[in-house]
Amino acid sequence: MVIGAAELNAAQWYNLPGAVVSFQNSAGLTYSGYSWIMNQGIFRKLGGVDTSQIDVAFTNSGTVDVQIGTLQFSEGGSFNSGTVFTGTGTNLFDWGTFALNTSVTVANGRLAGAAWVGNNGTFNGNWNWTSGTIGTSGSTLTLSASGVLNANFRSEEHTSELQSLR
Repeated sequence: MVIGAAELNAAQWYNLPGAVVSFQNSAGLTYSGYSWIMNQGIFRKLGGVDTSQIDVAFTNSGTVDVQIGTLQFSEGGSFNSGTVFTGTGTNLFDWGTFALNTSVTVANGRLAGAAWVGNNGTFNGNWNWTSGTIGTSGSTLTLSASGVLNANFRSEEHTSELQSLR
C-alpha cells in the first residue's frame, strides 16, 4: 500500500502474480538511478481524485486497476500478454516510449505525449489522443473494430504522428 510519495533508488520492483500494489491517495512513484517496475499482479489506484504519477519505467503483464482519478505513466515501458486495464479512472501515458506487444483494452486511456511502438499490438476500448506518436517505421499496431481513437489536438504546441495504425 502506498500512502505518501515513494522514491525508488536504483531499484527493481517485482509485483508478482497475486500481489497488490494499492495507491490510497494521489501519491506517486519517482526514481533516482535506473529503476523499473514489473507488474504481474494488480497495480491499483483506489483513492485520491487527483493524479498519481508513475515516474518509473513500467513493464506489465498483470492488471492495472484505476478506480478513481488518473494514473500517469511517465517513463515508458511495455505492455505484454496478460495485460488488463480495469476501473473507471484514467490511464494517462504522457512521456517515454511504450511497447505494445499484445491486445489491450482500456475504458479511459489518454495518449498525451508518449510514443507507442510494437509489433502485433492492438488497441481496444476508448482512447483519447492529444499528442505523441503511434507507431514507428517497421511496427504494426491495430485499432480493433471495437476500439475508439478520439484525436483531439488542441494547440500547435502538441505534435502528433501516426505511422502505422491499421
